[in-house]
Amino acid sequence: DEYLMWGWNPYLLWGWGATNPRGVELRGSTGSLGFTFDQSEQTTNLEVVGFSPSTDGNSYSLRAFVNGTDFGSVSLGTNQESQTLDFAIPQNAWAASEDGRTIVRFEIEGGSLQTEGADPSELRVFNLERLVLN
Repeated sequence: DEYLMWGWNPYLLWGWGATNPRGVELRGSTGSLGFTFDQSEQTTNLEVVGFSPSTDGNSYSLRAFVNGTDFGSVSLGTNQESQTLDFAIPQNAWAASEDGRTIVRFEIEGGSLQTEGADPSELRVFNLERLVLN
């Protein structure tokens, strides 16, 4: 039962705003998703589709973690158009999973995060449209 496992929302664990016609906006510098996944399917790639709504002129990167394993980071575009971000899944990424439970965490790096006095909770840098494991 997804409700019992993850609480009121079975997928958006923390760091997310309300859904919008193009997906869901990451609020602040960190957000996590949770779901169950049949890991016997030999998944080798995490595909993230989204865009940066930021108009502050700064460059940002999106770093992805699955079950605590760092998948690396990719640069976010600045044109507010959808882009596909691909992360190769290391073979040991699924070892930390328990009963197929999977946590995907995203962290925003760069840009105004480096600015002294900047409030990370006010950051609006990434809008997630789709996540695919293949």
